Amino acid sequence: MKLCLFSVNGVFPYSEQIGVILDDVVIDVAATYRSYLRENKIVDINRVEEVAAMYIPKDMTAFIEGGELSMKAVDEAVEFARQHATSTWEKHTYPFDNVKLHPPIKKPPTVRDFLSFELHYKNSLGGEVPEVWYERPIYYKTVASTIIGPEEICYWPSYSKVMDYELEIACILGKRGVNLSPKEAEKHIFGYMIYNDFSARDTQLREMEGRLGPAKGKDFCTSMGPYIVTADEIENVYNLKMTAKVNGELWSEGNTSTMYRTFADIISYVSQGEPVVPGDIFGSGTVGNGCGLELGKFLNDGDIVELEIEQLGVLRNQIKVTKEV
Repeated sequence: MKLCLFSVNGVFPYSEQIGVILDDVVIDVAATYRSYLRENKIVDINRVEEVAAMYIPKDMTAFIEGGELSMKAVDEAVEFARQHATSTWEKHTYPFDNVKLHPPIKKPPTVRDFLSFELHYKNSLGGEVPEVWYERPIYYKTVASTIIGPEEICYWPSYSKVMDYELEIACILGKRGVNLSPKEAEKHIFGYMIYNDFSARDTQLREMEGRLGPAKGKDFCTSMGPYIVTADEIENVYNLKMTAKVNGELWSEGNTSTMYRTFADIISYVSQGEPVVPGDIFGSGTVGNGCGLELGKFLNDGDIVELEIEQLGVLRNQIKVTKEV
């Protein structure tokens, strides 16, 4: 299932809603579920809004926290939409071209990004990988307030002149857990999406000389989307082709098969003595040759970056440099 957060173009005010992308339409699952409840008289007519909002809230993190009950409600809504192209109650679907996709998850409890690809680390270091990298997953945490979605502009901070992208995949956690084994952790994964933590390379490299970070080199913009593909839809997440294009020109190619550790191993490690919760995001880190730093070339003002991962869609963003203030 492809889950998104969307609004309808040209309709104002219209708050963001959770949707399911099906062929060339987007199903408004909350509206459709309300129609389903009314049509089948499952709850009192006066409680339809309340019950639908409980199972299908507008916030993706809250929806994921709903677990199996929320997913069952979505399944019922999708099936109802298939059987009822129109309804006397509410509009169910919108043509894909008529909607705007937002970041599929805007308020994750935590965003962690890892160094999971050996080739990327070697290329970035220009030398041997430290032994600690082979012993345990290395990661940093970033902020949620600068998350953007597909087709949105990444405004580059005026303090940086060296602009770079990162070709990554991320998983989203679906259940709370602590001290998980890798086998248990695998069952906690809700879904996957494309992830691009844009990097201000000049700032990042300078600040990390202080043995902490990255901070200002990363926290200004992270792109995610274009939607979440639930884990059950992907047969083998560790064999997906990954590409990056800049202004239509192919820059990077890779495959998730080159991850040194699985997401299950990563989640298990993080969960030791520390609870992981629904909505937590785990970025893979950059695939080998998946950024300009490794290729010896960087982005310019106005460039359009397109990241594509097999089965996960295309995540497209434009760069605009902010003026000095």
